[in-house]
Amino acid sequence: MSTHTLTVFHYSAVDGKFVKRQTERELHSNEVLICTTHSGLCYTDVHAKNTGCGLGHEGVGIIEAVGEDVTDKKVGDRVGWG
Repeated sequence: MSTHTLTVFHYSAVDGKFVKRQTERELHSNEVLICTTHSGLCYTDVHAKNTGCGLGHEGVGIIEAVGEDVTDKKVGDRVGWG
C-alpha cells in the first residue's frame, strides 16, 4: 500500500482563523481517497465553528486512489457526499 498525505483545514477559536493540518497514512483496502473540489457550508457549521472541527460536511470531489477491495469506484470518478 502507498502512503498518502491527508490535508484538512479547521477553524481555531483560539487563533480566530483556519489552520492547516496534515497527516500521512496508508489507504486501507476498503477505502477511497478523494480530492475535495467543492464543499458546502450550511447552518449546522455555525454551531461547530468555535469547536475546532472542520467545516463543510457536504462535498464533491474526484477519486484519486482506491483500495484493493473497492470494486464499484475507480480513479477519476466524481463523487459526492452529505
